[in-house]
Amino acid sequence: STPRVAFAQDGPLARVAVVPGSGGSLIPAAAQSGAEALITGDVSHHETIGALDLGLGVIDPGHAATERPGVAALLEMVTALVPEVADLTIDPTPWARP
Repeated sequence: STPRVAFAQDGPLARVAVVPGSGGSLIPAAAQSGAEALITGDVSHHETIGALDLGLGVIDPGHAATERPGVAALLEMVTALVPEVADLTIDPTPWARP
């Protein structure tokens, strides 16, 4: 799916905050960190308006799209450290099935 984008400013970004999964509750922390935009999933309409009011842009590619790379990297790290790993990750996108 296409990411939802709401920009608080024009031009290139110098500092971006990234939160996997559903990170809308971390909008104040992202703004306080000096980030100009937050990339995370599941940001609501009202959270986005609040972010824009703080001067923070929002890029929301979706919950699963922001979590998959982190989960894959974590699984790879654990597999390198432990002889036997049970991979219980499942398809995290129940909304769109081909």
